[in-house]
Amino acid sequence: MKPLFKIGDYVRVKDGVELVGLPGYFAKNWQGEVAEIDEDNEMVLLELDAQTIDSFTDEYFRYCINEETDFVEYYFEFSDIEPTPVPRRDTDKLLERVLEKANKRYFELDKDYYEEEEEEDDDDEDDVIEGLMNQWFESSQFKALSEEVKDKADFGVDVFAQYAFNYEGVNFKDWTADIVKAVCTDSLPRKVSASANDIGFMMDALAAFFDWMHLNQLHPQAEKMRDEARKVKPITVKIASDPSQWGFAKSFVMGAMNAGVDMDDREDVDAYLAQTQLQALSRLPASNSFNQKPVMKESPYKNINSNTKITVRYGDGKLITDKFKRLEKDLSSGKCKLISR
Repeated sequence: MKPLFKIGDYVRVKDGVELVGLPGYFAKNWQGEVAEIDEDNEMVLLELDAQTIDSFTDEYFRYCINEETDFVEYYFEFSDIEPTPVPRRDTDKLLERVLEKANKRYFELDKDYYEEEEEEDDDDEDDVIEGLMNQWFESSQFKALSEEVKDKADFGVDVFAQYAFNYEGVNFKDWTADIVKAVCTDSLPRKVSASANDIGFMMDALAAFFDWMHLNQLHPQAEKMRDEARKVKPITVKIASDPSQWGFAKSFVMGAMNAGVDMDDREDVDAYLAQTQLQALSRLPASNSFNQKPVMKESPYKNINSNTKITVRYGDGKLITDKFKRLEKDLSSGKCKLISR
């Protein structure tokens, strides 16, 4: 089905559309500018307007924080959109003011969210890993490491442990080589705001930690985990070097750091985020011609990592959330449509 709207048009979302991942949360009086059209999957990406963003509840912001998605945009199906364009109802100045206010709410909730997550962590699990790391730091194997690797050791092991639990659902005793591969080729390089070189040192530290555990018989899978960490290091560094693979939070932090933003200054951070969002909106293609063709990507899935969790909708309306590699075949064959990632 070819839509009546085109890139650059302002459209209205039908009232009552339920948002994916937020049962019971319905769009009401949502409007925005069409930024991307995917005719194959009948999906449209909207850059939401000031009035829509200003209506967001804390629940919606927390959803965006949890999914690491930009609250400024949202994918809808063609059927979710009123068929004819509507006049723009905000202005650039109004949008800038609303974004500044929304950014402050986002970061305040972001801080609260992660504080709550930390409080829910298993204290015993933290104690086990911390105890092992303290022993490792005193070992001759650790002291023989380069200063660069030692400098990243504490952070590297801690991040791996957190991501193994938060994204793969496993505790220390259940770590395996497959978990090392999953974390180190997906969440770690995509989310950790550090240079590719530093992430390479983190991988060296992880391999050294696993090797020390193997030598001291502290984990039955330690040798295999060490070998896997060494094996996937080039892949991890490659992903960490590619901005198109980064999550929203890492993209923002790395861009801010490269721009000289003081990350400890909330006003400086808010101003930078508002500026980058406005720049993104200003780069949308002009839509003066009614014959303008949608800008299509070669493949709508080419930048999705195999372990990235996505949500799809099947023909019977059933929603499934799982890793891309498990749903790729059905997506390619047209059995289901990509809803969010």
